[in-house]
Amino acid sequence: MGRRVTLYRGIRAKADQKDEIVRTHMQGELGPYAGSGSVYLFHRLPGNERTRLVQLENLTLEMTRPRDTPATGWIFASGDLLGAEHYAFHHGGRLKASEVPLVIEFQVDLDALVVDGRDCLYTLSYGQHLPAVRAAILSIYGPACIGIIQPATGRGTSEATARVDLACQDQAVVRHHLANKEVVAGRSGTLFRSSFMLRPAEAAPIVKGVWTPEPQQPRPAPDHVLADLARDIFQR
Repeated sequence: MGRRVTLYRGIRAKADQKDEIVRTHMQGELGPYAGSGSVYLFHRLPGNERTRLVQLENLTLEMTRPRDTPATGWIFASGDLLGAEHYAFHHGGRLKASEVPLVIEFQVDLDALVVDGRDCLYTLSYGQHLPAVRAAILSIYGPACIGIIQPATGRGTSEATARVDLACQDQAVVRHHLANKEVVAGRSGTLFRSSFMLRPAEAAPIVKGVWTPEPQQPRPAPDHVLADLARDIFQR
């Protein structure tokens, strides 16, 4: 077994289903669940294939996202409580009176983690040649990420997107992002320090606890605001 790391997942449960959901999670069942909207098509490539693709000069989305990608379920989690509590309390609109916020703490194999680039990295990659954007990528995702996406500079969004697909799976990028301490205000109002996805069947999860968190006020001010960085990217 490789290195184990602790992640946190924030969800909402209907109040009358809370006990059953807590019991299910404590038994190690993390989802995704039918109708939960958490099925996401992402193709995780073998390490040798990623190494080959990174070296290509003209990478395409067809190479990183083949049409036969299986609809295997991913779940989403954060490296600390900030991101999990955001999803439990704030993501998807105001918490309803009939809902209960829950945080799940669990341990998984580090090798099973993939960075969830949708919250920030895909957008930043389109403007990585700008000094402020490059500095944000370096801080949040690390130098290995810069090295992977750099060849797409000036070549359009398709290749940049394909290169982020590869960066999200790179273990050096995963480790740097997991250790990130700076707060990111990302897409759709997300607030996090690190954001990941994984397939529970591959990650060997061990659930350590499930609880209803207390609202944290005030929430920390972000060090990086995607909306501000994106404004610079798309105005040029």
